Amino acid sequence: MTAPFLAAAFRSIVDAVYPPACCACGGPVCRETSGAVLSETPPPGFIDDTENPFSHVMGPVLCDVCVKAFTPITPPFCPVCGNMFVSRDAEDHVCGACADFPRRFGRARAVGAYEASLMAAVHKFKYAGRTGLAGPLGMLLFLSFLRWYDPEQVDLVTPVPLHRGKLRKRGFNQSFLMIRKWHRQATAVGTVFPGEKIKRDLLVRTVKTRSQTELSRKERMLNVKGAFALTDPSAVAGKRVLVVDDVFTTGATVNECARVLLAGGAKQVDVLTLARVNS
Repeated sequence: MTAPFLAAAFRSIVDAVYPPACCACGGPVCRETSGAVLSETPPPGFIDDTENPFSHVMGPVLCDVCVKAFTPITPPFCPVCGNMFVSRDAEDHVCGACADFPRRFGRARAVGAYEASLMAAVHKFKYAGRTGLAGPLGMLLFLSFLRWYDPEQVDLVTPVPLHRGKLRKRGFNQSFLMIRKWHRQATAVGTVFPGEKIKRDLLVRTVKTRSQTELSRKERMLNVKGAFALTDPSAVAGKRVLVVDDVFTTGATVNECARVLLAGGAKQVDVLTLARVNS
């Protein structure tokens, strides 16, 4: 018997004795999919679901109700920041925020709305130490990357860094954990993504900024101004860089990262986040 078969069999036994709980609401997860989260091979069928792979990827860790509560970010939206418009009959157009505060990055895209089950999963991942969620959440990010970007047109992928104090306290950078296995996940979906494109420490957070939670858009921009620095300017010279973060709220953080990268010689900077707060 092969190792994958034994692992799947063991997982089935464990699930039968200790039924898995939904990471969002705590309810029961379907046993047919619960073991898939531990495998490098994604659940069958999700590869063909290019528009919304959420149910296939997150089915192993979410109950059916929470899977259905997910809202994907889809057009019509702002072509710059990706803000999804309430009216589904509108056409893509630059939103007011991007018109008032020009962005340094080229475009930003996100997997889903920061609400319901996706918000709960992010909170469990970041604040409850559920690092096992990095696998499925990272797969969601990678599939969104394939949907919105051409991998051949991206030279480097880097996470938004945490200040060393916060990193020490949390123990991990959630954005890095979600991208560190993209090269393996690429193989699982039948494509190639070189692991050397992922740069963990391209940027460093030099200033311990205050929480952005209660700040306005302008206050957020001022709060992160000068908070990041390049570790090696020569590494980004002439490169097309993708900055990855967990949540896009106003875009102040990723915009400052883009400013630093462009000032260091990067040719282009785009953004990809797991979730987005629609305004």
